Amino acid sequence: MKNRSPFNSSVYMAPERPLEIRGSALPRWTPPQPPRDYYVITGQRPPKDITEPVFIPVYLHGTEAVGELFKYTVRVRSDIEVPSFPDLITLNLDDIVGTDVIVYVDVPGKGVFVPGMPGDTGRGNIGAYVREISGVVCDARFVRRDDRSMVYEFNIEPALKKATLGQNWRVFQNCTVIEAISQLLAPYPISVDWRIHGPLHGEHYPIRDLQRQYWESDWTCIRRWCERAGLFFWFEHSNGFHRLVIADHMGAFDSHGKAYATLRYAPGDNRIDEEHIERLAFSSRQTEGKATAVDHDYMQPRMRAANTPLCASEDYPRDTGEADQEFYEFREYQPAAPGRPGSGRATS
Repeated sequence: MKNRSPFNSSVYMAPERPLEIRGSALPRWTPPQPPRDYYVITGQRPPKDITEPVFIPVYLHGTEAVGELFKYTVRVRSDIEVPSFPDLITLNLDDIVGTDVIVYVDVPGKGVFVPGMPGDTGRGNIGAYVREISGVVCDARFVRRDDRSMVYEFNIEPALKKATLGQNWRVFQNCTVIEAISQLLAPYPISVDWRIHGPLHGEHYPIRDLQRQYWESDWTCIRRWCERAGLFFWFEHSNGFHRLVIADHMGAFDSHGKAYATLRYAPGDNRIDEEHIERLAFSSRQTEGKATAVDHDYMQPRMRAANTPLCASEDYPRDTGEADQEFYEFREYQPAAPGRPGSGRATS
């Protein structure tokens, strides 16, 4: 999909449709071509790819958040201009599930061009671009037949959705949590962008004697290790692919584009012709007000009454009633110098 003028890349030109879907298993067709002198008369450039998708997206809905696998549902229908050949508009759902797809979304940006306005007040289509949503079809279903069109729905999720299936038990010895996560992710066809810029540029993550996967899926184990180490993750889409980003600091996030620099709140019928927030909700709930963590060093046990126990506590209740509940947890011991042999490096 392109939303720029073929003669001037800085000028926005709305595409024929705001949504487009492409996939390795989705069929394409070749429409009737114009006369040879069509492009000479109109001054347009002939397209490099003369084929067009058989299926047109008519509905897109999904969720994407930090620390979760994204999931989008796209509904498509076959183009009525396509000849109604059963082998072209009828899909074998088993051939679609597990294949990669890309959904292109036209974002026209903000503003409408007004000639004669001073400065940038009359600019139009600020921040216009084409958004990509790439993933794997994890669920495909036939919805109905709508006159001459066949209607299907696809659930698009990341390639790591496969990591949520099955379970395993194994150990990872003498490696950091980053190295252990890398070994778990190695079999899956997805690139990982490590944005680790902690106090010592990643060197502060200790080498652990033993890290275990407890009869759980690879994805459950990865999430548990990230939570323990203070890592967070999300997905980014570009150039026809999606990648997993794992980071440990707020500077790892990229700034929003110009189309999202300022989002207006326009609820209900107050719709505006730009990216906006239609629904906004917030809440307050009761939480723990104190956290206490204790531990035990099996290499240097503190059994005497005069010894200072390995204990840390933080008391920070919220301004709500009954916010004094304590969260008590047994932690995993981690010495100051984890690299020494026999130093009691942590296990998990």
